[in-house]
Amino acid sequence: MRRVLVLLLLFLLIGAKLDSKNTTIKIGIINSYDFRYPCGRLQLLGFLDALKTDYKYHNYLIEAYYMRAKTTNITQAQLLEQQNYALKFIKNINPTIIYCVDDPAFYYVGCKLKTNKQIIFSGINQPYSYYKCNSKNISGVEEFIDYSKLKKLLRQTNINTIIIFSSKSQSLTEKGYILETTTQLKDYKIIKVYNDSDKDIINNIKKYCNDKSNLAIIAAQRVYSFDKRKYLNLAEICRLFVEYNRTCLEVSGNPFFTKRPGIALTISPDFYRMGFEAGILAIKSQTNYTHKIIKPKNILTCNYKRLQELGFEELYLNNPQLFDKVR
Repeated sequence: MRRVLVLLLLFLLIGAKLDSKNTTIKIGIINSYDFRYPCGRLQLLGFLDALKTDYKYHNYLIEAYYMRAKTTNITQAQLLEQQNYALKFIKNINPTIIYCVDDPAFYYVGCKLKTNKQIIFSGINQPYSYYKCNSKNISGVEEFIDYSKLKKLLRQTNINTIIIFSSKSQSLTEKGYILETTTQLKDYKIIKVYNDSDKDIINNIKKYCNDKSNLAIIAAQRVYSFDKRKYLNLAEICRLFVEYNRTCLEVSGNPFFTKRPGIALTISPDFYRMGFEAGILAIKSQTNYTHKIIKPKNILTCNYKRLQELGFEELYLNNPQLFDKVR
């Protein structure tokens, strides 16, 4: 089957010795992206590390399917094709537990399964109730964005308007991010700006990011570049802000982007921790199943040099205790 990575972890690849006295549990992993994509990779590594804690009681045979929804398969038709492949993959390997990493895997596969098997998810941006799943044996970790620290910072500024930079073809991730933003920052004036291309992003940066009373929330996950003849991903969209925004504070939901391309602020869950907690739920599902949805702790990260460039360095200097990481 295409794009299937067979990990064959009889607990050899995650550091535990196979014990013939233990029960072997087969886990089928559906990863929304490919192994190189950091958000999904960290969740998977956390999940595998959690399973290590159970090696005295169970052995694990693990096989994984990668949908590549961020890079290769981005249209609805391509995702439906991936859905078909992934459902066949689950049927063929017949796992005891199905673990879905991020929104596309859960939406297109996990929620479509009519099964008594345990389904575990992590990293979904929409609330679990949004999905209306077929199976009842589901637990997992939502990718909840917590703006409480950001609101403490905003009270120390003159910011009164939130500009949400979105795309016209919104992904599940983007819809969830916008929902959390509009709900938690409802006390501010909110303007949603829809973008089809990189030129739209650049023009709207020039239009809205010339005022320090505005805050730019980068929600768009992909826009098309006619010059490059390809879709730009979130990292490349953030790079446009670093290049063209010289005035207003900017926020993204991926902690890696404060390092490269170097945007000012990011607020996100700990991806590794989300996967680890999902792994613990997988372990518990074999002994004492209870339906459980977890909201993870968030990480506030800043690029101090970028804060200086935008004239917001006092946010860090006056509130170092609020920041989990500083680049």
